[in-house]
Amino acid sequence: MASKIEIKLRLRDADQAHRLMSDEFFTRYMKDRFRERYTVGSFYDTADGELAAANRTLRVRKINNINVADLKEGFADQSGFFYGEQWLCQFNGVETVLADFEERGAPHIEISSPLIQVRTFASTRHTVTLYMPDRVRMELSFDVNDDNSARMGLELLYGAGRELISYVDELRREKQI
Repeated sequence: MASKIEIKLRLRDADQAHRLMSDEFFTRYMKDRFRERYTVGSFYDTADGELAAANRTLRVRKINNINVADLKEGFADQSGFFYGEQWLCQFNGVETVLADFEERGAPHIEISSPLIQVRTFASTRHTVTLYMPDRVRMELSFDVNDDNSARMGLELLYGAGRELISYVDELRREKQI
């Protein structure tokens, strides 16, 4: 089980994402260059949205030619702040994925109908670690989708959650995101 504290912010488009990647607001805390990974994947749920109704998301991505599933359980508020748990496993099919997650510590999930693919996506993810004052570490990510939409994420890697919230508040004020 891994706790996850992150903020996801929808951006206007891919151009805004690319401008922000080189903005001093972020670059002053970067020691490395962005890593880039092209990803295709799908989201799964039941036809009537049982996982979504229980604040769960099941995503499958192809990473290094391996299908990896991740299950997130938690909530995101209006500001994009997400707090919850996340589990990962190799995806061997919809028939076994919930049991595979349970073997890795996820709670038992009962669903009344089969899992189906509800949405697909293709995007390029750009990630870098931000080395903040007081040893706070955050992962900054930009997902630029093939449809020109984009979103930015900040995930707390080390430090107090209030540091993430404070930084995002400053980001929103300064960049009007």
